[in-house]
Amino acid sequence: MNSIMSLQKLTLFYWGQDRLANLLPFVVSFVRDPAFNLKVVAIVPVVVLMATLATKAFVLNEMLGGRGREFLLTYVVLVCVFFSGLTGVGVFEIAVWHVEYTFPLLAVLLSSYFVWGRHLRAWPFFAASLLLVFLAAGVNPAVIVPLVFVILFGVLWGKKPCSRAVVLAIFSAASLVAWVLISKYFGEAVGGGYSQFAFERIHRGVGALISGSFPGINYFGSLLLVGLLAFTHFIADTFRKWHLGNGVAESVPALESRLVCALVLFAALWILVFLSSEWVERNLFHWRYFIWPYFAISSVLALLFRRVVIANGVIGIVCVSLVAVTAVYAAWLTWPAERNDYAVLSKAEDDGVSADGLYAGDYWRVWPAVMRAMIVEQRAYGLAFRWVGNGTALRKYLTETLDRKGSAEVLCLGASGAECFQQLRSVDSGVSVQVAEDLKGDVRRLIVVRPKASHNGRNIDFSGKALWSLPSQVGRWSDSGVQADGRSGCIVYGPYVGLEAGRYRFQLQGNEGASRGDVVRITSDAGAKELFVSPIEATRAGLLVDAIVQMREPASATEVSVCVEAASNLEIHAYRLYKQASFSEN
Repeated sequence: MNSIMSLQKLTLFYWGQDRLANLLPFVVSFVRDPAFNLKVVAIVPVVVLMATLATKAFVLNEMLGGRGREFLLTYVVLVCVFFSGLTGVGVFEIAVWHVEYTFPLLAVLLSSYFVWGRHLRAWPFFAASLLLVFLAAGVNPAVIVPLVFVILFGVLWGKKPCSRAVVLAIFSAASLVAWVLISKYFGEAVGGGYSQFAFERIHRGVGALISGSFPGINYFGSLLLVGLLAFTHFIADTFRKWHLGNGVAESVPALESRLVCALVLFAALWILVFLSSEWVERNLFHWRYFIWPYFAISSVLALLFRRVVIANGVIGIVCVSLVAVTAVYAAWLTWPAERNDYAVLSKAEDDGVSADGLYAGDYWRVWPAVMRAMIVEQRAYGLAFRWVGNGTALRKYLTETLDRKGSAEVLCLGASGAECFQQLRSVDSGVSVQVAEDLKGDVRRLIVVRPKASHNGRNIDFSGKALWSLPSQVGRWSDSGVQADGRSGCIVYGPYVGLEAGRYRFQLQGNEGASRGDVVRITSDAGAKELFVSPIEATRAGLLVDAIVQMREPASATEVSVCVEAASNLEIHAYRLYKQASFSEN
């Protein structure tokens, strides 16, 4: 999606969202070749992740008064610990898929260092970090949470309050407010849930996590790390007591202990708060919402390993070597992610190609199909969720295709023909399906046209799939027409056209599933004048209504509405309203 947005239409926010500023698509938008653009989209977040880990190691080392070689040690341990606890899927989602977590964390680390760090304290560096904080608040508004923790830790436990800490706090709050206001004008609201929290969701979230687990977490690697940490601490303590005497204990700097406690507290509070979030529940408590707690816990383990290494010489060197071996072994077991781990990608290869580059159906099947088509230099558009982000170009392309060819081919992926047609109707309400063909599995081929219905001032004629082009409240499309879906309301209504004055014959065809209360009504002037009304009942095979309608004056905005009760099983196959002079009395 990042590639598609950068190439087709760059918007301020993610398509269909009022948050998640499109920073990555903006950065790569100058790369116009689709295949190369996709590679850059994959590489840039990886660079950001590795820069984030390096910055975190640097900041932690500076906070604890470490020297240059201890920074390298901190970085190696942090990287090994971080990747040991992740599966290939987890690495991909953090390193490539979700830059909205790594980039804001990088901004938090840099801004905190330029507030309290020992070097690079010039105001231009601090001002640059404030710009990163502003961008981070747009990319992920939740960045305000780690920012608050960093500021509180720095003020209460780490350093004395300073003017920069005050500036950072005020600027962070102002950035969040600014992005909220910006989103009201440039975003697309997706409904409530972001700010809705309830503690009764926590137990449901815990149950979901236990039952569904975290697909990105390598549990074996994580347990191996914890066991290795406990073992090395035991060996180091035993060696110290044997070599230096029983009364000697390792001293741990107070700031390091406080930092470990703060990281654990942040992870625990984050997990509790986000388990109670309505938005997270609506997204099935997906593990990506807990990426930042993973960063915190991996930092805790890295700090504990770092302490063992620094305090124990040769044993420490052996320890860090074992950590590296653990990382390689854990990666060997779960990396790289198999293609089958990404059904969204593997299915796209088997779904086929639309001759006109139009794809509808399941969102997670549509956008990979669009990307695949773009890579082979085919113009392609998706009609699934988020099509509105590129709606102007999509409507123009569909109209041009229909005008040029008279029809357009749409591949329907992972959805019913009716669902795909509904997506088509949301893009262009005037189209109709001429051909609906099952290809393989849940892939369907739809040929769409402008409806071949006559309403030339003397008659109206809709039959078969041409009925699909009419508005509907409770209709469900079928191969032979439109049928009731079990609710009360109008199966079809419209088409709001003008008719000459005169004597007309009206016929409605369908099945015999009508229930008492089903009715057809003909009106003009958009419902202001009632011209005809009749209950629906089978008069002879397939013919539900056959009547004469007298129009004493020209009718504007003529509407034919077929409305049913909830218990109805009515299916409409056609209706015709012909001026008597052009329609046989028999």
